[in-house]
Amino acid sequence: MKLRKQISKIGIMMVGLALGIIAVAAIAAPAKTTGDAAPATPADVIVTPMAMTNTVSGEPMIVTLEYRATEDTQPPAIQTPSEADIEMLAKLVWGEARGVNSKTQQAAVIWCVLNRVDSTGYACGKSIAHVVTFPNQFQGYNANYPATDEFKALAEDVLTRWYAEKAGYINIGRVLPVEYQWFMGNGSTNTFRNAYTNGAKWDWSLESPYES
Repeated sequence: MKLRKQISKIGIMMVGLALGIIAVAAIAAPAKTTGDAAPATPADVIVTPMAMTNTVSGEPMIVTLEYRATEDTQPPAIQTPSEADIEMLAKLVWGEARGVNSKTQQAAVIWCVLNRVDSTGYACGKSIAHVVTFPNQFQGYNANYPATDEFKALAEDVLTRWYAEKAGYINIGRVLPVEYQWFMGNGSTNTFRNAYTNGAKWDWSLESPYES
């Protein structure tokens, strides 16, 4: 009889010990979050608007910078577009999209070139001049075409945003995703695709920094 009581007491003690361990584990365990919960932005990440001025038009342009703060945090430098690239792209827009009423679509012609510069493969990479002058690609380019102030200002604007993106800026005003590297036009509108054949057509769902 005494033996049974001792075993009973030991059993009760073991159960109590087990419950205590479970309680401690529950307190120590981190609270679970749902899959829909947005991750918190780290405290050392700074998001701030940065203003730049288009040297051709004199118009301000705004992009947003996101970076991790340090004791000597400075916004990263943005490469200055070369005059040669500005003129070449202005002539390209004149040849490919001067009849297009949408400034967003005209800018997309330049982004199409830059997407190819950042890509690899046939007619891609190396430089803006390499991509624009590659045989049988951009039929609308001719070195003798005019580089109007309107299209030079647009070319500088897009190039500055592209260089800002490379420097780590966000929300730079890109109007064409990187995979869209082909387009066709009919004189009044251009249709961009993400593949040479049977590609998806771009739906202009990105917010444009331009009025049209």
